[in-house]
Amino acid sequence: MIVNNGIVEINAEKTRLTLNMRVPISYRLKDVEEPLTGELSNYHLQLTIISWEKPIHVPIDSTIIKNIMRVYRDVTGDQDAKPVAIGGVTYAKAMPNCVAFGAEFDINESTMHAYNEYVKISDLQKMLEIYTKEIPLLTTK
Repeated sequence: MIVNNGIVEINAEKTRLTLNMRVPISYRLKDVEEPLTGELSNYHLQLTIISWEKPIHVPIDSTIIKNIMRVYRDVTGDQDAKPVAIGGVTYAKAMPNCVAFGAEFDINESTMHAYNEYVKISDLQKMLEIYTKEIPLLTTK
C-alpha cells in the first residue's frame, strides 16, 4: 500500500488530514475502511471516505499486454522483460480496454517523478520507436 499525505488543514474549527491511498487491486473499501476506523477511534478521530475508485486490472495474457510486450522486446532485444504494474493512478481508468504504458529501461536508475527528472536521449529514441510501432497495433482489433 502506498499512502500520500495530500492536504493538512489546521485552524480554530478543525484539523483535517487528507490521504491519497494506492492499494492492491484485491483490496475492497471495507479492507481499508474498517481497520482505519478502528485505529483512528483510539485517538478520538473519525474517518471520512471522499472517494473510492474502482481499480483496473488488465491480465498479462491479454492481447493489449502481449502486443505491447512484443514490440518492446523487438525494439530493445530484451526477451526477459516482464510488464510491471506500479501504484500510480492514470487516465487509463477513464477508458475501457486501456492501460498506461511507459518504457522504463532501468527501473533501478529511474528518475521518474524525482527532483531533476530526466531521460537519456537514446532511451527517448527507443521509446519513440516503441510507440510508433505500438500505436497501429492498439488501434486494430
